[in-house]
Amino acid sequence: MRRKRLLWIVAVALITAWVTGCGAGGEVVLTVSGAVEDELSLTMKDLEDMGAEEVTVEHPRDGEQMYEGVRIGKILDEAGPTGDTVTFTASDDYSVDIALSDLEACNDCLVAFDDEGLRLAMSGMEGKFWVKDVVKVEVQ
Repeated sequence: MRRKRLLWIVAVALITAWVTGCGAGGEVVLTVSGAVEDELSLTMKDLEDMGAEEVTVEHPRDGEQMYEGVRIGKILDEAGPTGDTVTFTASDDYSVDIALSDLEACNDCLVAFDDEGLRLAMSGMEGKFWVKDVVKVEVQ
């Protein structure tokens, strides 16, 4: 089921890119900025190329769930964070701050692919950290 959703998201991204003339790379779905060595503007293709994985984690409200996405650690490694706090922001401006050390300790934390965009799957963390429709990562 998740693979079908991923294919649907990829299809929508490719169609959007074709319609808007952005080419096969698609539109930017996630940015990583702030105190990093390399700021990133990631498309769905970029995220997929980082190596999408399926992980089963315990959602604080919904119980055991399977998510497909990219481990947050991979994304942060690509950016090279130089700060100690990471802020994740959703499209509606909801945001949460998480210590970089907590993210580095969380091997199963993902930026997961969802029908509505990207979401955080934050294994072992409270519900407020499971940001829906995340669009921005900022390191401070």
